[in-house]
This record gives sequence, C-alpha cells and structure tokens, in this order.
Amino acid sequence: MTFAKNSKRLNSSDERNLTRLAHELVKGTSITLTYYAKGQSALAKARALVVESFLKSRHSEPLHFTLQKVPSKSSNAVKVTPTKN
Repeated sequence: MTFAKNSKRLNSSDERNLTRLAHELVKGTSITLTYYAKGQSALAKARALVVESFLKSRHSEPLHFTLQKVPSKSSNAVKVTPTKN
C-alpha cells in the first residue's frame, strides 16, 4: 500500500486491493504489516494501523497481525504479507 506524502489515508485502489485480499483470507491468518519509519515513525505506524483496521473491518473471522518496523528506511508504503496457518 502506498500513501500520499504526509498522509495516512488509503486511496481507492488500495482499498479495492485490500478488500479483495480480505475476502481471500481464512480464519486465523497471520499478517505482517511492515512499515518504514525513518524520520516519521509515528506517521509510518499510523499507516500500518490504518491497514490493519481496514482489513479487520472487511473480515468476519479473527486475524492475527504483527507490525514490523524498519527504522533504517524511509517510504510512504506499508507492505502486507499474509501467512496462512
């Protein structure tokens, strides 16, 4: 997911992609959300939490999320990596 500079709002394309992904996930899926925090740690984490919240709102079964911070790199993105249990 790529965010606009200084924004934590998902664009419509990312919302469609996340909705599609949510429909493919099975109960108990583990999802790692990797965020890139060099220079704007709070904004980067907020972006990851927006993605988590969006996926939870589109999936009726419990999912497990892990947030992974990459402090040495700057990016406007959150990488979503699902792992089925």
